[in-house]
Amino acid sequence: MLLVAVSGVNAREFYFAPSSLEGDGLSQQDIDLSLFPKENGQLPGTYHTKVTMNKRYIDDKSITYINDKTGALQPQLTPEQLRQWGIRVDDYAELAQLPTNEPLGKPLGDYIPFAAVTFDFNTMTLRISMPQAAIDVHHDDEIAASSWNDGVPVLFTNYAFSGSERSGEDQTTLSSQYLNLRSGANLGGWRLRNYSTWTQSDETQSWQTINTWLQHDIHCLKAQFIAGENSTRGEVFDSLQYRGINVASDDQMLPYNQRGFAPIIRGIASSNAEVSVRQNGYVIYQANVAPGPFEITDLYSTTNSGDLDVTIKEADGDEHHFTQPYSSVAIMQRPGNIRYEVTLARYRADDNQAANEPLFAQASVIYGLNNFLTFFGGGTTSQDYQALNGGTGVMLGELGAISTDVTLARAHLDNNEQHDGQSWRLMYSKQIAATDTNFTLASYRYSTDGYYTFADANEKHDASG
Repeated sequence: MLLVAVSGVNAREFYFAPSSLEGDGLSQQDIDLSLFPKENGQLPGTYHTKVTMNKRYIDDKSITYINDKTGALQPQLTPEQLRQWGIRVDDYAELAQLPTNEPLGKPLGDYIPFAAVTFDFNTMTLRISMPQAAIDVHHDDEIAASSWNDGVPVLFTNYAFSGSERSGEDQTTLSSQYLNLRSGANLGGWRLRNYSTWTQSDETQSWQTINTWLQHDIHCLKAQFIAGENSTRGEVFDSLQYRGINVASDDQMLPYNQRGFAPIIRGIASSNAEVSVRQNGYVIYQANVAPGPFEITDLYSTTNSGDLDVTIKEADGDEHHFTQPYSSVAIMQRPGNIRYEVTLARYRADDNQAANEPLFAQASVIYGLNNFLTFFGGGTTSQDYQALNGGTGVMLGELGAISTDVTLARAHLDNNEQHDGQSWRLMYSKQIAATDTNFTLASYRYSTDGYYTFADANEKHDASG
């Protein structure tokens, strides 16, 4: 009976009489102390808080708290704060529709499944448990464009010089020299570049300027602007020399773990788990994830093929394994990544080639749709030439990866003849694990009669065709 009585006493809510406070004046006031007997009861207000997410420190911030039904403090978080902490607010429709700077009307877990928030009043720490799939993993790896440094003003030149002298049986001496110069200047964000050569023999000498161009970063597009003499990249169409302007995406502006091709790995963890990724027997990635769905989108690009062995090790030691097929060709892009190039210029023929040099416009784009599909295409147009290209890169799992595209072209030659044709291109890549052999068909092209590349169409043709 005594044990039952003690248990009953412990189960009751503690009551603190206001009259016990020191001072007669206070005892006469209507003071509500009902909050403090509760287990987690604390006064609402604004507290300077250390914020952690998945046991990792992310911020120090003054956050306003209110009491829930149990008296515990609940943070007044806004969608804007969540975005600042790298949470993918826009991936959750109900959350994305809320006003940016107004507090959430419900617990965070009602908007993002498996998410949870707890506040430790003693240490003033707000602990957020967030599924890895809801976090932008590049949030900490990517440096804001506003922090990029253009470098210091500089003039430079790189050179290579060679010469030779030969003596014949008739006592004659022949000599020659060759100088290769790559020079430039940097000022602010502008970079001037020049590529020139000089040759001299016994009787002749010549100086040739091959390319001169001015270049500048376009931060908001993660691209480079080039004006002057240069060449297109040649990813969709053949590379062309031009004199004009060019804008092209620049992978060097991306974090290292976003360059090249690598698939997205998706899974679900039942607890705080360790995820390991192996390729060809080597661990190439390892991370801890919170309970719930996860996405690994920051794999470094490694070899062009070699399936990925994924291990999920749960908190209790249980392990789950699955295989992510991985094989790619040069044209493939990460899911969601885009590469593009736009050129408005005059065509430059080879120095020793008599050819037309018309004005032209060319654009190309490559887009990674998902782990298995990459779409690409583009167009080239000038007064006497038009071409369209379209193609797809496909990851075939254990069968490797393949890319195929077709270019449709119409050319009006200088002899007034019109030619229409198509050109088909095939690229293939496969790793044979049993023999550790990489098989690559770098590029196979088949062109029909009447197909001309832009360079071929601008060569001089006689009246007979």
